[in-house]
Amino acid sequence: MQTCEEAGIIGAATGVVGSVQAEEAIKVVLGVGNPLSGRIFQHDGLLGETRITTFPRDPECPVCSSKARITDLARYEEQVSPRGHVLV
Repeated sequence: MQTCEEAGIIGAATGVVGSVQAEEAIKVVLGVGNPLSGRIFQHDGLLGETRITTFPRDPECPVCSSKARITDLARYEEQVSPRGHVLV
């Protein structure tokens, strides 16, 4: 299966997702509404559907668990590969 980089992406899809991200940031900054924390927003442009899926917190998460190995997000690029593999 090709990645988005290889296959390309429909520009309008980035606009939809970007708008949702901006809305989420506004909710967090203003402290209003119900942010998508602990949930994933999925947009299927081909079917014209959106879904929100909940998921449990990962007790082994390298960023937010009690066992966090990535504690300085300013150094994120040094600690995580471009494919998302934790290097520390």
